[in-house]
Amino acid sequence: MSSIIAAEETWQATARTWNPKTETLDREQLEKLQLAKLRYQCEWAAARSPSPPCDLTWADSISGADGASSTVRAARAADFVPSLERRFCKYMWLGTDVVFDAFKFFIHETPHGVFQAHGYPYSDRMSTFIVEAHEAVWRRAGLDRRLTDGHVLGRR
Repeated sequence: MSSIIAAEETWQATARTWNPKTETLDREQLEKLQLAKLRYQCEWAAARSPSPPCDLTWADSISGADGASSTVRAARAADFVPSLERRFCKYMWLGTDVVFDAFKFFIHETPHGVFQAHGYPYSDRMSTFIVEAHEAVWRRAGLDRRLTDGHVLGRR
């Protein structure tokens, strides 16, 4: 963490030496500012990367919540015996100007089959809205076909 703070201080010090209202940057100053910012970003990204399990031998318990490509799960595959069962669902990730007050989950039965959706706010004006269904339902609803008449699905 101290290297992140040092990188941030370097970038801030470099940025403070330039007043954009009264000065122009020469090439050397611009490169110095860009490199300081890049170093800060790299240090921050490195600090957020998960530690390899070998560095965590002091821990009584390890929670590997680092996704499908988990370094913890891969390093301890002989112990965890992970498996993958492929499923056949499709999804679309949308944005909407309907602002949900919290995480919402919906199940809707249609003539094509069951659709599930969940949404959550990401700003005071927009929400994320994800719709999913089994591939067969997706196809029966026609979502696997492109519209060729210039219309967008749902806006006819």
